[in-house]
Amino acid sequence: MNQKKLLMYNIYLFELLLFLIAFSSCSDISTNKIFLKDSTDITHKAAASNAYTYVIFNADQNSYGYDILEHNRILIHQRNVPGQPGNKGFSTKEDAEKVAQLVLSKLNNKIMPPSINRKELDSLNINFYQQKNNAK
Repeated sequence: MNQKKLLMYNIYLFELLLFLIAFSSCSDISTNKIFLKDSTDITHKAAASNAYTYVIFNADQNSYGYDILEHNRILIHQRNVPGQPGNKGFSTKEDAEKVAQLVLSKLNNKIMPPSINRKELDSLNINFYQQKNNAK
């Protein structure tokens, strides 16, 4: 009798685990929206007829980053200047916005992957150099 109860208990736990996995995979980006709403000084832009949008957010070390969303789900989370060494974000919100718009343009034109190179950063006048350390 104990083996039967143990088997039923294991089946119950397995079904519960499957339910939790299925439920979590169907969740919306609402938790990410809460995180983004808590960030100060964010910008959210959408192309009128396209599924892609972007959000500018405050990143580490007084810098900015961007999220690219497809149908309100995060597709790309970019905290640093793409294609550059280190983990420093954009020095201005405008720089992050220019690069996010370029990525959107690539996605809308089906350019995959929508990677950004140094030449493109230069053409957008993005300051991607690491700031010099004041302490020596």
